[in-house]
Amino acid sequence: MSYVVSIWKHPTTWPLPGCLEEAMQQRRRLMRQAGPAEPLFQQLWARLQQRLPGLLPTADAPSPWLAPPPLALPEQAGARVWNLRLAEGEHLAAAQGCVVAEALALGLSLLDEQARELHRGDGVSLGVDDRAGCVVAWDLRARRQLTDAAQTLVHALARGNRLACRLLAEQVQAGLGVRQDPVLAAALTLAAHPWQRESGRLVPGDAAAREAAATLRHHLGPEGLRQAAAWLPRLLRSLDPAADPASLLAARLWPQAAATGGAEAGAAPPTAMPVKATPAAEPADVASPTRLPTTAQPQVEVMLHAAMAGDPRAQWQLGRWWQAGEAGLPADPQVALHWFRLGAEQGHPGAQCSLAQACKQGQGTPADPAAAVIWWQRAAHQGHAGAQYALGVASWQGEGTEADPPAALHWLFAAAAQGQPEALFLLGDFYAMGVSVPRHKVLGAALQRLAMRHGHAGPVAVALKSEQRAHARAWVQEWQPGQDLRPWIRRHGGGLPVHLQPVGPTGEPLDTTLPLDGLREVADTGPGAPDDAGPDTVPQGALAAADSPPTGRRGPAETTTRVFAPWQPGRPRSRPTAWWQGLRTAWSRLRGPWRRGGSRSPAG
Repeated sequence: MSYVVSIWKHPTTWPLPGCLEEAMQQRRRLMRQAGPAEPLFQQLWARLQQRLPGLLPTADAPSPWLAPPPLALPEQAGARVWNLRLAEGEHLAAAQGCVVAEALALGLSLLDEQARELHRGDGVSLGVDDRAGCVVAWDLRARRQLTDAAQTLVHALARGNRLACRLLAEQVQAGLGVRQDPVLAAALTLAAHPWQRESGRLVPGDAAAREAAATLRHHLGPEGLRQAAAWLPRLLRSLDPAADPASLLAARLWPQAAATGGAEAGAAPPTAMPVKATPAAEPADVASPTRLPTTAQPQVEVMLHAAMAGDPRAQWQLGRWWQAGEAGLPADPQVALHWFRLGAEQGHPGAQCSLAQACKQGQGTPADPAAAVIWWQRAAHQGHAGAQYALGVASWQGEGTEADPPAALHWLFAAAAQGQPEALFLLGDFYAMGVSVPRHKVLGAALQRLAMRHGHAGPVAVALKSEQRAHARAWVQEWQPGQDLRPWIRRHGGGLPVHLQPVGPTGEPLDTTLPLDGLREVADTGPGAPDDAGPDTVPQGALAAADSPPTGRRGPAETTTRVFAPWQPGRPRSRPTAWWQGLRTAWSRLRGPWRRGGSRSPAG
């Protein structure tokens, strides 16, 4: 597969295209015109060869940047338009950013139909979203020209680019190429979301803005959030048309240049970009996410290039290496947290889950269970099984959020439906002990066997008879990951809480028309009956931290409208139904005279 970008020199007598359709029309007109080849194409090709190692394919190795032959070299291109074919893969983002930056540096225009972006030779970028205005900044960050990248983002922000607000907030928070300023970084994070005025107050424009404000309130406190929000009218022209964010940020981020009247504070981004990048000056004793030690393996350099170009998968992988101390990198939780946060803010579920785990355990940041729950929620809604399990446990234990057993079971069932071993084993504990679900020891053992089949260390912590163990092993073979657990549980005599709807991999309801008869007590006949004769073995593992009911017999539910909840001291246990109470009474009367040694007959 190839990714084609069209490059040309815009004729001075033609009007500049104002949209993608006009650019495609002008490209077609240029391709039909005959004339000498554009000399700037050769200069661009020379720059790309210096910027991208291994650009030309060899007999031994293909090019990681360009599509397989036939390769359209500048001298083989059309007279006025050069269609450059890039290779799709992990290097595509870096290659596309490099081509765009170098083409603009030479005053060439570039049309990217796949991304729906137009980069004009005068430095203006148009697209269907804000990404087009940040491509050059991503390339500058990949080349470690952090100050130039920040200046480019400032001017994009002044044109209303919200993605530029988020990228600039990352640099301001870490002090990369700018003065470090946590309050301004928080303000830029807020400015990346829509805001509006109501009755003289600023209110979030959507749910994402409310989540960002809640996260910053937790980190900075109410006073810090107030200071950050005070910047919004000066950063967003939608709130104040007279605002001048470019001058304001230049004076704030580069105070020395602003005091001396230097050109760096308010000047436009450089139009000529050197081929070889010079790393920004950084203190030697401070760990930098963009500086690699000499022991780093070769793949780390490639991954760093892609991560600085904005690839969330590369950012997540780089964070994992820094966290575990792999690939020749020293273990550094703070640098790992930096890359996890970049990937998480772009919506990568793995990075969101890793960031949540770091916030919970306090790795590279003070422990913050509430922030961990927020990131777990975002990853769980994208179908990440590990995040769904972690969110279920947090909701059950009330860690970082209010204890909510119905929500906990919802996410645990969603994770278990994907074959998440910890969630399967925990649900096995619940069924074996009758916690929030009707007690069913055979079904609990089957769930724990499923967990072991998907990687859990085990062992099964439920004592069963030999016949029951055989049934549990047979049930395990009937279920496959991706299927809803609810029909499987019902088929084998298990019950469900009334609030629990069948869910899919991302936690969405699958079929709300099914009858909610999950609160019926498991029948006392057949292979699925609870084994009251066996001992009540208390499972080990995840239930140790939860409030578990005391051992002993557990009666059926009272009515079909009650939601099962964990038993707590001081609350009466469920009372047996009438037929079960009558059966126990009759059996006691039959056994009573014999145990006392009396002579009364059973019929008497």
